[in-house]
Amino acid sequence: MILPSKDLLAQREFPDNYSKEIELGINYCKPGVKNKSKSKGLLLQYQFNTGRDYYTNQSSTPEHLNRAERFLGKIKIPILNKCNLKILTGFQYGFENFNFDIKNTTDGIIQSLSQEKYKNARFSIYFVKPLNNKFYISVVSSLEYNGGFEKFIDFRERFRTFRTIASFGIKKTEDKEYGLGLYYKDGFRRRSFYPFGFYYQTFSDKWGVESVIPVQVYGRRNFSEQSILLFGATYSAMEYSFDALHESETTIFEIRNQSINLLLKYEQQLSTWFWLNLEGGYQFQFPPQLELSESESNYSIEKIENGLIFKIGIFLSPPSKYLK
Repeated sequence: MILPSKDLLAQREFPDNYSKEIELGINYCKPGVKNKSKSKGLLLQYQFNTGRDYYTNQSSTPEHLNRAERFLGKIKIPILNKCNLKILTGFQYGFENFNFDIKNTTDGIIQSLSQEKYKNARFSIYFVKPLNNKFYISVVSSLEYNGGFEKFIDFRERFRTFRTIASFGIKKTEDKEYGLGLYYKDGFRRRSFYPFGFYYQTFSDKWGVESVIPVQVYGRRNFSEQSILLFGATYSAMEYSFDALHESETTIFEIRNQSINLLLKYEQQLSTWFWLNLEGGYQFQFPPQLELSESESNYSIEKIENGLIFKIGIFLSPPSKYLK
């Protein structure tokens, strides 16, 4: 089973303006609570995972992953920004490298994993519809392509995944909101369907909590309006389709990489529009799932050690005075 990971967090990514709006005599609420972590209109980020040993079912001695790196860029653009309906569109593009120690291995799967650049391209559209001063609904749909392809984007079906996230939110006060939602995914070899919940609360000018269950629970410390610290745990997952040499034939494989990360996240405003994002923590790594596309594989990674994870990024977050 693979959970929806940070895909669920997409349903929280709306502009940072929490006050109610009035149109035609109706008082409309907005998603979000005061002092929460910043929404990211434009993000450029680098991720580094430290090296670790792993064990396969083909050998009793450990092999080594030197490091894993990921580069990510994403942008969200508002299309409609009315009191009673907001629509945004987004595009995300990233690539990931797994640097295995392949000097002493003849395994074609590991050699292919180490040589490929795994790309992720996602097109998204976001809707939020306030119903009144207390309730709202939001829907996020995305189409993405993940794999070890040579092109900038490969639109073949083997790389394609479709996702839709729908949620119903209750804006109790300016400092508290919660809700429930449903997540649907149609990708690679399987369809999945999950319920989820979210709870955001600001307790004071200094403290708050931000959670999307079952993928994220963070405490929040606001040092100032320009400086925010988050601390907690998040579930992370990525999956790719790629070609590898297996039993003397080039075969389509799929890899699913999952982890639970204990993280500290720090956001610091650099200027009116731009922020610095720093993250670091400990990664509890699940054994990557390797599957043949059309049949059962006799190769598996049985165990992989845990390690450290670091991220650094720059993002754009428009000031509230520029948002309706």
